[in-house]
Amino acid sequence: MMQAVLLQIDDFLSHPDQHEPVLRLEITRETPYCKALSEDKNKFEELWAPCSSNRNSVSNNEPKVKMMMDEDEDVEMMDEDVQSSGEKRGKYPKLTVKANEDHSMPAPSNKETAKINHWKLKYEDCFKQLEAAKEKQNTNAKWIDQYIEDVQARITEKRGFEAHLQKQEEQIEIRDSLIEKLQERATGFQKVYRECRMFANLSLKADTIFNKRIKSLERQLDNALSRKGEEVERLEHELEKRRELEAEALEWFWDDENHKDRRIQKLELLLAKHGIATATEISGEMAGAAKRKAERHERFERARTLLFCSRI
Repeated sequence: MMQAVLLQIDDFLSHPDQHEPVLRLEITRETPYCKALSEDKNKFEELWAPCSSNRNSVSNNEPKVKMMMDEDEDVEMMDEDVQSSGEKRGKYPKLTVKANEDHSMPAPSNKETAKINHWKLKYEDCFKQLEAAKEKQNTNAKWIDQYIEDVQARITEKRGFEAHLQKQEEQIEIRDSLIEKLQERATGFQKVYRECRMFANLSLKADTIFNKRIKSLERQLDNALSRKGEEVERLEHELEKRRELEAEALEWFWDDENHKDRRIQKLELLLAKHGIATATEISGEMAGAAKRKAERHERFERARTLLFCSRI
């Protein structure tokens, strides 16, 4: 039975355009599995599971092969157990080749071929419908996500608008309370206005009297200001004359000082030329001259200070 299945699979792999069968293999981990070494050899080699300690006991277990070609479901090959067992082993063990045996598989009938083609077309159609449904589902999911985002944005906007409305309502309540308080104050102001108007009517007479008094005081103030202006002009004229006299006095003082300094220098030169006076006498006279010069300088500084104060 195993050899027939292997040859059928080998024929399918060698000539897929002729047969195109779809098999469903249910192979347990305890039974051997198959692997095609080459399509040119036109046969399969048996591959035994190395996990079993007794090779003969494993060879006695026959694989469960079942051809599923029902009209209600597709037929496909299930080799998950084979692949998982191969991954656990890491590599395939050595193969035992039956080279002397030559088996041939009978060709499938037209009815089986038509059934296989029918289910193949049906499978392709279902696959296309599934892809279209997936694409449509993805499109719908994107549209739904966008719609959810728009709805969330509208919800946040609506919440913000509701918060803004709530704030406006609070402000309206505050304004209403302020309006009530202002109305109460307005009634009080009306009473005060009536009283003030009564006092204003009474104070009109006093205003006329005060206006007359103010006019008389303004005339007196104008006269006093005019007199004060004349006095200020007179004082400014006298101050200007005083400044001129002080400037002349300072000029005369400096001329006299310069003349005295030049005379002292001439006398010193004559004394030094003729050698009449001694050094002590010359030093005493120079000390007296320096003292007198310091006094004159002090008087000059005092006069300049007085002149500066008079200009302020």
